[in-house]
Amino acid sequence: MRSPLLVLLGLSALATSSTTSAIAVSIGTGTACTCGTTVYPSGGLAAAHSVAVSAIQDHRPVAAYPKAFANSLENLKFTPAAKCGSGPYLQFPLTHSHPYKGGSLGPDRIVLHAGSNAFCGCITHVGAHPSNLFVLCKR
Repeated sequence: MRSPLLVLLGLSALATSSTTSAIAVSIGTGTACTCGTTVYPSGGLAAAHSVAVSAIQDHRPVAAYPKAFANSLENLKFTPAAKCGSGPYLQFPLTHSHPYKGGSLGPDRIVLHAGSNAFCGCITHVGAHPSNLFVLCKR
């Protein structure tokens, strides 16, 4: 049976092939995101990325994440463009002390490319107008 998350994201090929696995793209050491006043070092980003990719591969979302990030209102430009392009994208919550496992959400997310699972960057609601939109975090 196909995972509703994967079908929703148009990734049903992953659900139908036992030999297909998503490509986990590593986050380089020294990569960090600053969202508002919160700094997420490369280890925290890598942990969140790993949980998000596992949720995709195992067809077991964590409290409905990762989920689609349309980027249609924000029109954010992610780097590297070669890996992230114009999407489609997924978002997964960032927490300061450990990877997100459900429960209340903070304002920050990592963004992955939905096809390759490449890490594209971080986004936050902090400083966005209106507050339900996202802005890029500093890298």
